[in-house]
Amino acid sequence: MHMKIYDENDAIDFIKQNVPEASSYSFDDLILVIDTMFDFYDRIDDDEEADESVDVDQMADYIMRDLARFDSPITRDHMAAIVKAELDYEATLDLGDDDES
Repeated sequence: MHMKIYDENDAIDFIKQNVPEASSYSFDDLILVIDTMFDFYDRIDDDEEADESVDVDQMADYIMRDLARFDSPITRDHMAAIVKAELDYEATLDLGDDDES
């Protein structure tokens, strides 16, 4: 069985394929979004039981607040679409949670 693991380059390609507006942002802008998403995961894992239903708007708001210190060019409307696309990319992965063999 071939396992698909997380790859930042694949994630960015996936985002750009699914969010046309994302093509106007640099690789570094999008990597910063992905890194901040994982910071968000770390925070919610500490606060509550992790589940698969991440609130896209809550995550997008968190990322917008965090990226403000970097003068990120990504707009709030685009951020929500980028977050949704990255979550869709994660859903294509074999994270190994259900496979105990």
